[in-house]
Amino acid sequence: MDENLPDNEAITVPVPAVDVTAEVRNKALQAANITHFTLRYAHIDSLMQTIADVSYDSNKPWPFWFFIGKIVSKASLDDEDRLEWFNAVRVRTREFIAFSDTSIPNQDRPIHGGRGIEVVEVDFPKPQPGENIKLFWKPARGIICQKVENSSSHFVAMTNTLQLSTLGPVTLEWALAEERNVIKLATYEPAVNRFVQDLWSQKVTLEKLVRYHMNLGMRYECTVLPPQNWIQGGFNVCVLAEVSSLAGKKTSQIILRCPMPHKLAEARYPGTIDEKMGCEVGAYAWVQDKCPEIPIPHLFGFGLSNGQHAIDGLTGESLTEFDQVRQEFLRIFEEEEESFRAHAFNLTQVMRETWDSKGVWFWYCLSSVNAMYFLLEAHILPARSLSPETERILSKFWSRDSEAIVKAKVEDRKAYEEEVRRLFL
Repeated sequence: MDENLPDNEAITVPVPAVDVTAEVRNKALQAANITHFTLRYAHIDSLMQTIADVSYDSNKPWPFWFFIGKIVSKASLDDEDRLEWFNAVRVRTREFIAFSDTSIPNQDRPIHGGRGIEVVEVDFPKPQPGENIKLFWKPARGIICQKVENSSSHFVAMTNTLQLSTLGPVTLEWALAEERNVIKLATYEPAVNRFVQDLWSQKVTLEKLVRYHMNLGMRYECTVLPPQNWIQGGFNVCVLAEVSSLAGKKTSQIILRCPMPHKLAEARYPGTIDEKMGCEVGAYAWVQDKCPEIPIPHLFGFGLSNGQHAIDGLTGESLTEFDQVRQEFLRIFEEEEESFRAHAFNLTQVMRETWDSKGVWFWYCLSSVNAMYFLLEAHILPARSLSPETERILSKFWSRDSEAIVKAKVEDRKAYEEEVRRLFL
């Protein structure tokens, strides 16, 4: 992947040959009449690994989405540029990306089930060595068609999108369904731009900083590259600098990792950046000292805000595979535990009981707020569901005046959604 190219051209490998199949009962549906193609997020990583030997990056999804669209477009419509990205669609705990056929005007689209759209779900079975990639499609389920239709209505009524840092343009429907605080996400893009401009305005200072930490003499030249060459991650902006000898015999690239204050809540919790910096530096120092055989980037130096510095050196198909690995781990763990048992406490049995009782999912819920609802729905509630009446009675024990708390939360949600809608005006 070439990050210097536009997103729709960043993945430079050729679009592969694909064999298209469908169920016999669906072959009467002509590809030319399909208005939208949908594909599950979960399948993108394995597909990209097979085609381009590159892992899907959820922080920068656009190059991958464009490339997947080209694959589906060429395989289904014999034209890799006929489909364009349409929207991200969420159905319960699963997320899909949707592509639309731009060659079919709205007024000419076929009517199916009362809708002016024809949606299919696309799947890529696991590739086999020496064989072409296979694409299987079938008519989309009703709930997915409804989601796409709703998105179509939004696009007809309102073409505005919101640009979010690392996520690209998003629609109102996506923003309202997103678990994260979109209002806060909307502040990141201008904050990143201001931070990058501030760093670039201190170009000379950054060059002097590199020269100082690397102890460069007059025979070497240091140049901070323009911002378009920098790397933006989830929490850092990585400034790239080139160090070269005046003789031009050797050129090296140096990275200055600069934590973004708005992503680390520095204004609200002063000292957060220093704490993160200390953890990073401590990890580097520990690995260099305890595990010198592990290759890591060389840490030339770091700086803290007080001026101190130094130069020391799953659900669905994935759950089955996970359970197989888990059982193999427990078998090996049990054998090792038998040979080194020093007490009657059986850790293997505890882990098995935690898995069988679904207690393991409870602990995962505590470690991930965003995943909590999905884990409860998929693993705990089916076997532990309470009747609505029981839930109503138990809710009275949450706290005093629990009904008022729930009402306040609902009102907060309404106010939040109204504020999100205003972002798109």
